[in-house]
Amino acid sequence: MALGRSFFGNPSVTAIKEYAMSNQFSASLNERSSKYLPMDDNRCRRLSEMYRRFKSLQAKRFHLRNELESIEKYLTSLDSQIKCYEHYEEMGVNR
Repeated sequence: MALGRSFFGNPSVTAIKEYAMSNQFSASLNERSSKYLPMDDNRCRRLSEMYRRFKSLQAKRFHLRNELESIEKYLTSLDSQIKCYEHYEEMGVNR
């Protein structure tokens, strides 16, 4: 299976994911001679590790986005409370 290349010559994330998720690891290893087995096995492990890291970072990004959304909601609420308090103070001073 040929891996798609990104702009910088590295395999694209989609290609890594497809290669890591496919069952072609064992099929391609059995088809080739034994002198290439360590290199292919190493490549498969690296691709699997890259895919694992990719999934981990996606989960972290999802968590951080949710946390950022809750912070933005809190800040909006706090801002409106400050404005209400300032308005209340103005009304008290103007009496």
